[in-house]
Amino acid sequence: MTYYVLDDAGNAYGPADEAMLRQWVQEGRIQPNTNLRDAGGATMLASAVPGLFAGSYPPSQYGPPTGNPYDTVQPGPYADPQPGGPVPGYAYYPRPAAQNSNDVTVAWVMSIAGIVCAFCVCALVGVGLGIGGLVFARRAAAAGDPRAQGPMVASYVAIGIGVVMVIVSIFELSFFRMG
Repeated sequence: MTYYVLDDAGNAYGPADEAMLRQWVQEGRIQPNTNLRDAGGATMLASAVPGLFAGSYPPSQYGPPTGNPYDTVQPGPYADPQPGGPVPGYAYYPRPAAQNSNDVTVAWVMSIAGIVCAFCVCALVGVGLGIGGLVFARRAAAAGDPRAQGPMVASYVAIGIGVVMVIVSIFELSFFRMG
C-alpha cells in the first residue's frame, strides 16, 4: 500500500510504500503523530499503520503497558478513604480547607478593636472584644482554616492587656481613695 505524508501546512509528500515509511521513521522524519493519507484518500496518524514503529521506539514509551498498574497500589497516608473515590493507583490528596469563612475577618476586627479599647477606652470592653475574637478564631481553626492562628494570638494579646489594665485601674482607684 502507498501513503502520502502530510505536513502541518497540508502539503503531501510521496507516494511512499511501507518500506520507505519505515526508513523515514528511522531517520526521524516521521513521528507517531505525523498525518498520512493512503491511496484511497483516508487520513490517519502514522501510528495507525501496523508495524511502522515496531522496534523504532522503546516499548516503554510507545508500546502497550506491561502488567496491571493497579496491582501496585500500596496503602499509605494518601490512600483514598472513601469507596468510589479516585481511580486506584493514583494518590489521594485531601482538599485544602475552605477559606471563604468570615470568621477569620471578624476575629481580626474584634481582636484589634480589643487591643485598642484595652488601652484607650475601657479595659473591660477590650477584654470582651478579645474574648469575642478568640471565639471566632477558634471556630475558624476548628473548621480547618489555617489563617486562624494570627487572630487567635491577637485575641490573647487583647485579653492579656485588658486584664493588666483592669488590675492597674483597680490599684489606682484604691490608691487614690486611701490617699
